[in-house]
Amino acid sequence: MSKSKSPPGRGPSDRMIAVRQADLAPFLPVLFRAMKTEARKSAVIRLSLVGNDRVPRGALRKFSVRNFKRRVKALMKKAGVEFGYLAIDISWNEDESGLYEPHWSVHAYGLVVGPTLRGLRASLKRLCPRSQTTPRPYDAVEWDGSIDSVSYSLKFEFDRRVGYVGYRRDDPFRKMRNVRKRDMRVEHLPELDAFLERIGPYGRVIPIGAQLRRGPNGPSFVDLRPSADDDTTRPIGPIEAT
Repeated sequence: MSKSKSPPGRGPSDRMIAVRQADLAPFLPVLFRAMKTEARKSAVIRLSLVGNDRVPRGALRKFSVRNFKRRVKALMKKAGVEFGYLAIDISWNEDESGLYEPHWSVHAYGLVVGPTLRGLRASLKRLCPRSQTTPRPYDAVEWDGSIDSVSYSLKFEFDRRVGYVGYRRDDPFRKMRNVRKRDMRVEHLPELDAFLERIGPYGRVIPIGAQLRRGPNGPSFVDLRPSADDDTTRPIGPIEAT
């Protein structure tokens, strides 16, 4: 995982970054090897979901993570996703032209399997319609097998996203909405830190067709799908982080 890119006074402290990194480090090899094992049998899709959860400043402590996870799992079931995981991501969103009020946006990012890439995109197009404030509610591409996607899903620094109106590269006369990523402002960090502390590292992960279990030596990721040989559950990848 990369080190902090935030200039002094504009982002989380080195101590807070170190704490977040230490909390999430045990999950990286477990999830990566689990999905690499799955990739030997079927295509793994890298998926990003941006919902319509717009949380005003000061209200993040009231945001129901349990309800968010329930809605994500229900969406994955409708889309035909059978296995994988998504991790909770969050950003502070603003718009240069004042199209919408500044707010926290809670979304999800991870690796999943089940339908074909084309089938998943078709399902999400139907289930996740575009809106003026969310022009790209999902992004689904085939996973390239690198650890970078898993590392990104478990990132420990978060962005401020600033919407603006620009022009298409292939058509300089056609306007389009876009987003710039900026460092989080200092005044937003206490609320963000309190939210991350409340949900904890295990609370960040949303298992699909699996279960994330606590163990004496770290987390384990257990496949809950019926085995081809019997109806018992089976572990995926290393049971415990090393």
